[in-house]
Amino acid sequence: MRKTEKFLSINSDEDLIRLRLFPEVPKTPGKDRSIPLTSGFYAMGWFSLAFSFPILSVSLGYGYVVTGVLGTVIGLPFVLVSFLLRFSNTEKIVKIVRLSTYGMVPITLVFALFYGKLFFPLLIITDFAAGTFWIVIEIYIGHLGSEGLPEEYSSAWGIPNLVAPIIAGYILSYIGFPFLFVISFVFFLLAAFYVPRKHVTKKTFNGEALPSAMLVLPMFFVGISSGFLYYVVVPYLKLLSYPAYLIGIIVSIPPLVSALTFVLLSYVKSNNWHGYVVLSSLLLSAPILYMLSSSIIAIVAISAIAAIGSSVAFSKLLAYISSTSSPGTGVFYYESMFGIGFASGSLFGGLGFHLIQFNVVAFLFFPGIIFSSAAFLRWFTSSGNPGKKDIPPK
Repeated sequence: MRKTEKFLSINSDEDLIRLRLFPEVPKTPGKDRSIPLTSGFYAMGWFSLAFSFPILSVSLGYGYVVTGVLGTVIGLPFVLVSFLLRFSNTEKIVKIVRLSTYGMVPITLVFALFYGKLFFPLLIITDFAAGTFWIVIEIYIGHLGSEGLPEEYSSAWGIPNLVAPIIAGYILSYIGFPFLFVISFVFFLLAAFYVPRKHVTKKTFNGEALPSAMLVLPMFFVGISSGFLYYVVVPYLKLLSYPAYLIGIIVSIPPLVSALTFVLLSYVKSNNWHGYVVLSSLLLSAPILYMLSSSIIAIVAISAIAAIGSSVAFSKLLAYISSTSSPGTGVFYYESMFGIGFASGSLFGGLGFHLIQFNVVAFLFFPGIIFSSAAFLRWFTSSGNPGKKDIPPK
């Protein structure tokens, strides 16, 4: 879900992304397998839970406004937690990694037993715990600086992002919610077993500057697209009586498309940042096409197009954000933009769905069209040569 694509799972531009995510960081000898193992198990538990939330909300009889608010609860922790931990020391980061991992074990077990009665408080707690985990684990990786670790981490959460909705969909279709929550409990238990315990020295970053707004805003549109998919499209498919396993397959298509796009982008050597801004923003506005059609084929195609835009933003523009920032600051900018976008896509999408209809609510993606047009004009008037402040330092 949200977490839908934060680091690359492949090498790109001769490891440009990895090197700029963690610039001038000495390599730590050896491999720390605890991070990919913890992240992988945690992702399987979390993506299974996250997929079930909007379906469970509709099943419990809550309206689409309430369901949209639930998506806001998922998005806002990324903003709050990344801001609060922006300058935290590494000792605190390690403690929070453990707490956010250990805490999900009993919470998920309670979810399995009392999900009907305690749905809202449990959902809020799990959302904040998960948002905290993803924030702190990325800051931790930034300070650790082990070679190849970002790619391993990306694969660790990327694969569950693809398969968890399918598995969860089949479980919901043929067994039910309690069993799915028990499965999530097991995954969180395994994640707690491998939780990182290594303390690292906080890395300093010279020449830190605020990222260019032009190159940061596409992360906001990534969030809108993701929040709209999970908390508007999924309830809409549930309303049309599609089985949960089919919904799971549909939700898994964007991560698959993203993975393939990452591979293709690894062969693209251009650093034309304005071009990437225009392309990613335009593709992420594809859901506006729901105004023309909302058939199952259209939903699959439009979600796939938006996933390509998301991949462009994360593979090319994320390098810029991190190239001028320390781990804490870099995570704050791209996670906060994503979180605000996710909250906006789910909240305003759900509200519009309730007040009008699914097709019309696609107007939510007009700002992306306007932004991509403005970015194109700026690119065109500068002859495709972005200003000096928009070029990541080499």
